[in-house]
Amino acid sequence: MRWFMKKVFLIITFGLCNLFAWATHNRAGEITYTHITGFTYQITITTYTKLSQQQADRSSLNMIWGDGTSDTIPRVNFTDNFGLDLRTNHYIGTHTYAGFGTYVLNMTDPNRMDGITNINGGNSVNEPFYLEDTLKILDPAFYGYNSSPQLLSPPLDFGCSCKTYTHNPNAYDADGDSLDFSFGTPKKAPGLPVTNYVDPNTIGGACGIVFTIDHNTGEITWSKPEFIGYYNIAILIREYRNGFEIGTMIRDMQIIVESCTNQAPQIANVNDTCVVAGSSLTLNVSATDPNTTQQVNFQANGGPFIVA
Repeated sequence: MRWFMKKVFLIITFGLCNLFAWATHNRAGEITYTHITGFTYQITITTYTKLSQQQADRSSLNMIWGDGTSDTIPRVNFTDNFGLDLRTNHYIGTHTYAGFGTYVLNMTDPNRMDGITNINGGNSVNEPFYLEDTLKILDPAFYGYNSSPQLLSPPLDFGCSCKTYTHNPNAYDADGDSLDFSFGTPKKAPGLPVTNYVDPNTIGGACGIVFTIDHNTGEITWSKPEFIGYYNIAILIREYRNGFEIGTMIRDMQIIVESCTNQAPQIANVNDTCVVAGSSLTLNVSATDPNTTQQVNFQANGGPFIVA
């Protein structure tokens, strides 16, 4: 009997080890693509994962190209932030399509991190992590070629309980296409939302609740999250060229709401300025901080820093 019980225990232990080898690491991410030539595109999957979950680290991911084929594409680089328990991963692959058409690019990776407040009551560890884009290859004589937008602000951000939270994905489109932003629902498979998703708009409390996104700029305003925790949302971005939708992308984003005693600095308004191509713009940016003993550091990114 003792031998039998020991054997059962070993089998159960092995099963648990196998389960956790696939578990709890995906925080956020997105797929972007760049037109190379003809029907050839370079695709980048960017994922943000828990650095502490090394047993779930991925050196490659499976990419579904949307034309009935798939490939295992390698991770080309990663960066670690130990303070945030964060690893940022970039997987890059190239694919040539047979011709014109609409292709849904997607990838699925088990699993999301545990404890996401608004997914399955916090039992999010068994929910797969799914990303997709829609790539439309149209007649270039009428529509030209298309590359997806690039989102220059990372999809992992922090908010404070009972204080207004804002975030802008800082979208940049090299083709000059018009972008429309809206909320979606995080998914775990094509057409399948995660289990028991709770929209932040419905998580009320004494602080009040307004959770909106600006359709033109993509700026998210959450006024005001009350309950501390991890929250995941999906941002759907539609690209338009001459009034015609030519592609979509989805960003799966994580917002971490904490209890904060710090007061945010107030940045003085900066006037919009029209700049002639090839000329330089110099301006002063200032801010005041209610916490008088603290220093304020400025950082900036965006399309003007990319376009030479």
